[in-house]
Amino acid sequence: MKILFEPKIFLHEDMASPDTWPSSNGLTPSDNFIVSRNSDQSTASSYGDKIWNLTPYYQYNRPTHLNFTSWCRSALTKEDIQISFEIRYFIFILLWKRPGSPLGRSSIKNYMQALRSLAKHAKLNNYTITDILSNKEHLSEYYTSQISKNSFPIIYSLLNLLLQLGEREIGFKPISANNTTQINKAISEYRESMRQHPPIPTRIYALIISKVKHELDEWEKIEKNYLKLFVDCISNPLLGRSKNSQITISTQNGTARSPGKYLPTFQELINKYELEEYFNDRKLTRSVKGLTKGLSNIRGAAKIYAIAFTGMRSQEASNLPYYCLETDVDKTGREHIFVVGKTTKLKIAETRWVTNTEGRSAIKISQRIASTIYKSIEVTPSKNRRERNSFPLFISSSYGEFGRKTPQNHRKHCKVMSFNFFKEKYETLRLRLQPNILEGDIKELEQIDPHRNWREESDFTIGKPWRLTDHQLRRSLALYAQRSGLVSLPSLRRQLQHITEEMSRYYARGSIFAKNFIGDDNDHFGLEWQETTPVSAGLAYIRDMHFSHASLFGGHVKWFEHRLKTNDAPLLMDRNTTMTRFRNGELAYKETPLGGCTKVGPCSNPGIRFLNIECLAGCENLVGKISKLERVIEAQKILVSRIDPHTIEWKMENNDLEALITAREKVSAFKPEAT
Repeated sequence: MKILFEPKIFLHEDMASPDTWPSSNGLTPSDNFIVSRNSDQSTASSYGDKIWNLTPYYQYNRPTHLNFTSWCRSALTKEDIQISFEIRYFIFILLWKRPGSPLGRSSIKNYMQALRSLAKHAKLNNYTITDILSNKEHLSEYYTSQISKNSFPIIYSLLNLLLQLGEREIGFKPISANNTTQINKAISEYRESMRQHPPIPTRIYALIISKVKHELDEWEKIEKNYLKLFVDCISNPLLGRSKNSQITISTQNGTARSPGKYLPTFQELINKYELEEYFNDRKLTRSVKGLTKGLSNIRGAAKIYAIAFTGMRSQEASNLPYYCLETDVDKTGREHIFVVGKTTKLKIAETRWVTNTEGRSAIKISQRIASTIYKSIEVTPSKNRRERNSFPLFISSSYGEFGRKTPQNHRKHCKVMSFNFFKEKYETLRLRLQPNILEGDIKELEQIDPHRNWREESDFTIGKPWRLTDHQLRRSLALYAQRSGLVSLPSLRRQLQHITEEMSRYYARGSIFAKNFIGDDNDHFGLEWQETTPVSAGLAYIRDMHFSHASLFGGHVKWFEHRLKTNDAPLLMDRNTTMTRFRNGELAYKETPLGGCTKVGPCSNPGIRFLNIECLAGCENLVGKISKLERVIEAQKILVSRIDPHTIEWKMENNDLEALITAREKVSAFKPEAT
């Protein structure tokens, strides 16, 4: 039966499809088989090319080139060329013959990396890649060679695909990875070595947010002058260059210049624009290179801040269009802020995230910088929904790099800025943003996950800077932006207060808004926020009930202390059992002005005001903290003192005060809370 294999690529907007492949034509396409086309239908790459250019199929023309010979650092032998042909053939299988949804850009790159590691092993042992994938001993040998451990799961997946397609469709008989003990052992060891992204300890998390905010605040003080200097240096190829460079550039470009006369040097310019202190603090070189580096640094900081207050992935932030902010005003007059972009997974679709004024400020800064770059290439970003995704917020810095050719086709598809926080050029930015780890930070991680040996991992050495990743920001936001009471640090509470309220409104289970935001996106941050809600509550509960030395009171505390004296004590104190009960909805814990509440579902006797005095009347769900009770009493005394004693309001508030004082007197074995 004839099968027509269509390319597994999501086509949208003005993309032109590659060729289809009928099974009747054999296993391997001819060299002139078109694997990618430009939007004007011209050929971008053919099957026989050593490098496939898949750039036309990715948003903002994100450069995507598959080089089938780059694995070999020496001159290619006849055998090396054959191995390169194999890599190309397996990529063809993945992009045309593989059933199911298309592969994303990062997945394709992961397969390329795995195939390159197979190619290196094949060259060392005078094999072909096909030899390795069809021979149990050769494959086991590869897995023990440790050439590229992170390729193990990818190759495992590739073998399963080849088995599914069958010998007739791929041209050889692959082995079954499941039947190879050595392979399974290697994959198991690899997965064991891969650690889950840890949440950031609250002290470090608060410091990172504060440090990034400081970076943006300092930028806004000099932004106008900095961007003015940037525009001036772009518009005049001699301005800000050394005297020798001005002579060279004017000679090469035929630029008119009076002999013996020079335009201001860069040092003279930063003095003129009052940027000396800014360049000193950020260790920027006095040159146009230092100027663009400073711009890249602040754009990177703005991107980190936007991620911190939206929960989006780094790639999702990179893909944001210039016009990505939307607002809504509810019936009470309160403003709500949203960020609109596209998902980074296989299905390209519009999505939205909730943010706050902090997230908006970072995006506004990025818009002002992007606007300057767009103006320099005479491009105006479009607000039209169909067109706006062609104009990235984080437009590539290459458009503003001096002395280089401006990227082509920018009027239709602008490239995205490449920002990797861990690249060497961002070292000074990392030093400013990453606080050093203290003993208390490790203890907090041990409370979050006591089964992980944090102290043995080099990334968590006391005294070393915390190694920040964007996914840590996402996970930490999901964990801490809850109403569980897990965050005890006042500064972090203030930083997250508004975003907590917004995410509770738009992402919580049962929210009328949640479906509109999350939709069918199985990777939306809103889902992570929902899934982390019971985890955050469980961790707060374990901290307060299992490990706290605080003085507690209330119905649930009495129940807990009674159960500790029974045979149920081991089960009650088991961390995994407790977390399972929270995940299953059997237990709940949320913060209250008096401490915490373990009521599952809505309260049957909710208070009208911020403080529910009924909680003190023997509520079985109350986890009261004496320290909080004391603070509430002091706050209530101040409130009562400011109200006219002859009013009904004074009588109501004074009754509450008396109830609070009576509750304090009834708490047995009162003692100051340990700190």
